[in-house]
Amino acid sequence: MKSAAAQKSAKAKKAAIEKYEGKTVSGWKIIEILPPRKPDSSLWCKAVCPQCGKTVEVRLTNITRANPILRCSDCARDMKEKVDVILSVTQGDGSSLSSVKSRMDGKVNKNSQTGVNGVVKRPNGRYFAYINFRRKQIFLGLYDDLDDAIAARKKAEAAIYGEYLDQHEGWEEELKEKLEKLKENQK
Repeated sequence: MKSAAAQKSAKAKKAAIEKYEGKTVSGWKIIEILPPRKPDSSLWCKAVCPQCGKTVEVRLTNITRANPILRCSDCARDMKEKVDVILSVTQGDGSSLSSVKSRMDGKVNKNSQTGVNGVVKRPNGRYFAYINFRRKQIFLGLYDDLDDAIAARKKAEAAIYGEYLDQHEGWEEELKEKLEKLKENQK
């Protein structure tokens, strides 16, 4: 005779099979509901990862909950390797090459109140100009006129960011090569 826990597990598996097997839930194609690994434990299933297409075993609750996982552990590992490569190339000397380049290309921080990076209007009506570099905020001055504050910021960008990008010339090609090599190694 089955224990109460075993009966409960069998009943939960049967309900899960009816509800989920053969269906797609949160992007995961559920192939098979697996028997409980032990009584009163959560159910596992064989499912196809929506990110990479591999068939993996995953805890059923991880893909049926309100905030489901979006990829299998292999994808997460691959993603970590990519992030590590990106950081190894772009994060040098305490500043981000990609962030510096985007500022030099004219990308404005979405939180900018003035529409210009590094220029803030103070309550007294004056403009505070600054630039962030190597984890430090460098004060560029207080200005009565927005155009003067913008000019100070642009001059600092050219001097500081321009020199920084010149010192790391070729970083984008290096990043592209390393990511392509990583992609080849993962095949």
